[in-house]
Amino acid sequence: MHQKIKKQLVMNFKVSPTQHSYRCAVCSENRLLIGTDGGKIIFYSLESLSITWETIAHEEAVTCLALTGGWAVSASSSPDLILWKVSASGLCKEHDVTVGRAIRCMLFYHTTLYFGDDGVNIKCYDTAKRSLTKLRNHEN
Repeated sequence: MHQKIKKQLVMNFKVSPTQHSYRCAVCSENRLLIGTDGGKIIFYSLESLSITWETIAHEEAVTCLALTGGWAVSASSSPDLILWKVSASGLCKEHDVTVGRAIRCMLFYHTTLYFGDDGVNIKCYDTAKRSLTKLRNHEN
């Protein structure tokens, strides 16, 4: 099965000179999300081995993606996160969160998104409460 998926991904995602290149990807269950340097998110079904949905999500390159349960988050070179509701047919934008700096990495744990940016602290966004907090890296 993995060879079939790998072969299909290679066939479907060859980059031509007119397309944007892929910057990041995240996989969960039967879904694969891919972010491009043109700000696009591609939603790929591993069951049907096809693209089921795509959209221009950001004005700048999508730098990281995270998935958990029925939620996805995308980030770009700008200081904004976009929270998405995941369904079988694709993603539905729920809301934006401005966090102040470009996000470099992130991961979901339950309903909390942890991420690193150009600052010195790890930040936490609670998707249920819609609240943003910092985890200090240094004691002063």
